[in-house]
Amino acid sequence: MITSKHISGAFERNYQQSYQNVVDSAKRISSGKALTTDSPVNVVIGERFAAKVTENFNLLRNAQDAISMNQTKDGGLSSVGDSLQRMRELAVQYKNGTLTDDDRQIIAYEAQQMAEGINDIAKMVEFNGHKILGGFDSASLGVNGLNLGAENSLAVIDQALSTVNSSRATIGAQVNREEANINNLAQSAIAQSAAEQSLRGVDLAREITKLTTSQMLMEAGMYAQKAHQEITMNRLSGLLGLSS
Repeated sequence: MITSKHISGAFERNYQQSYQNVVDSAKRISSGKALTTDSPVNVVIGERFAAKVTENFNLLRNAQDAISMNQTKDGGLSSVGDSLQRMRELAVQYKNGTLTDDDRQIIAYEAQQMAEGINDIAKMVEFNGHKILGGFDSASLGVNGLNLGAENSLAVIDQALSTVNSSRATIGAQVNREEANINNLAQSAIAQSAAEQSLRGVDLAREITKLTTSQMLMEAGMYAQKAHQEITMNRLSGLLGLSS
């Protein structure tokens, strides 16, 4: 036998279910993601996608840092190369037989200044607190205190230029590789993000519809329960002879 108590209990359960549906839909809409209770399997898979997206972005940051470091190093080597090129010009001038000793002294002094400038560049160029031009000071390149009048002076400078240019070519190749890597990682991150959103994201239109429906059911339930209570009270009043 269905009693008034059973009916009231059913109203309460329906109301609580509608209320919970409203809360759940509101959370989905505000967060943009399905609740973790919706599908445990999707949650696990979604977390894997999210972890992969995070990993890709970390790799992207590393690749971008590598490019920045290489570009900084290349800028320093470019300045070293300019100084070496000027030293070569001075070495050619030095060998001009029409110059006086004073002229050669001035040229030699400028060449030494170029060599010291290379040392300054090697000391100053750094990335994230680390010096990155080790092996490219004037002593390592063989041009510190170089005698421009020596027969092999041009050969020494040319070898130094070759070392610098070779390193710059390597840097260029590394930058190109990192740029390609960044492109691949970016594409992967986009795909992984789309997969995660597809798996765990919220269909906004659907959730708004569900929210509206649940709210309507709540209101209808409250109205039905109120009507039931009024009918029950009227019947009780009739039984007690309290009706007007």
